[in-house]
Amino acid sequence: ISDVKQVSFSCIESNITYSSAYSELKDMIKLITTDINRKSIDNISGVLDEKTGNVSGTMTVNYFILEGSSEK
Repeated sequence: ISDVKQVSFSCIESNITYSSAYSELKDMIKLITTDINRKSIDNISGVLDEKTGNVSGTMTVNYFILEGSSEK
C-alpha cells in the first residue's frame, strides 16, 4: 500500500477544425476515443458539402492528465 503525497488532475481543451470525407471523420472519432491516452470529444459540429461529399466543422477534444507521486 502506498501513501499518495500529491495528486494533480488536469484537463486540456483543444479546438480542432476539420474538413474530410465522412468515413475519415468517423475514423478520426474512433482514433480519439479509443487511444490509450485519455481523451474525449466534448462537442462536435459539421456541415455536409453536397457537391464534394466532405464534412467540415469543429470539434472540442479534452485531454485528461492525472499525475501523482507516492511514497512506499
